[in-house]
Amino acid sequence: MIQRRSLGIVAAASALVAVLVVSGFAGAARAAGAATTASAAPPVPLVRGFAPAKGPTGTVVTVNGRYFTGATSVTVGGAASAFAVVDDRTLTVTVAPAAVTGPVAVTTPSGTGSGPDFTVDARTIRGFSPVSGPPGTIVALTGFNFLGTGSVRFEGVPSPAFAVIDDRTIYAEVPFGATLGAITVHEGPAVGTSLPFTYDPVTRIRGFSPTAGGAGTVVTVNGTNFDGAAGVDFNGTPAYSFVVVSNTQLRAVVPFGASSGPLVVHGVGNDATFGQAVFSVRQDPASYPLSVARIGAGSGTVTSVPAGIACGAACAAPVAFLTSVTLTAAADPGSEFAG
Repeated sequence: MIQRRSLGIVAAASALVAVLVVSGFAGAARAAGAATTASAAPPVPLVRGFAPAKGPTGTVVTVNGRYFTGATSVTVGGAASAFAVVDDRTLTVTVAPAAVTGPVAVTTPSGTGSGPDFTVDARTIRGFSPVSGPPGTIVALTGFNFLGTGSVRFEGVPSPAFAVIDDRTIYAEVPFGATLGAITVHEGPAVGTSLPFTYDPVTRIRGFSPTAGGAGTVVTVNGTNFDGAAGVDFNGTPAYSFVVVSNTQLRAVVPFGASSGPLVVHGVGNDATFGQAVFSVRQDPASYPLSVARIGAGSGTVTSVPAGIACGAACAAPVAFLTSVTLTAAADPGSEFAG
């Protein structure tokens, strides 16, 4: 009896063990099945939409879709852009400076999913300061998409120097020779245009010839904005006379009494010199002799205004430089003037 009970217990125990073993295998099978399901790769990202749909570089765009977890890159128009995954269905991306209009694409280890095109606004000038000025003025431009700018122009005239501070700011120097008109920023076919910039004309001397001479020498001066010039000085002494040939050229006569020094053109808004250049004045005599000769057998007199010539008796006289002299001939009876 005791032995049977012991066998029964053993059998029962064996049965229990068998059940436990079977249950263990079943559990292992289920666990393996669960592991197989968990290791399956997630689908490729799905980009359903985003907002805003357009804007300049630097715009923060919210992208909606699915399967964004684990994203390794986001591009806008092919340009890799900074991004942050909010959750499996949402991420934000900042449009990179190099971006162009094109699809928003999200990449995960499973692949790349692309959505609609994001429209990148062209280079845009929102404003500038100051709104007017002469050549050499530094103008601050504000706007969008300035990175990569290849040139800045004032009504088509290239700025001699400009600096792109960041994607939204440029400093540009007003060029010599510009006129009233728009400021434009260029990079290939992309152009941003502003409202008109008012160019303040400034009289400038680019050179003169000859660079030396005595009183009475005619000097040709080249430059810009000579129209309306009020005068020309040779080291402070007003020119004997001057004439504006065109807006870019004038001629001036060296006056008596001038000395070597700067040649100055008094323009409409400023006085212009040619850097440190000077006009060297050759000192001529204070007066020159003027003489009259009578030819022929007749008789008569020759007088002058201003006085000095009274020929018969006085047929020569000193005349101050640049003095205009009028000679009058009077024939005696029986003679005639044939001049």
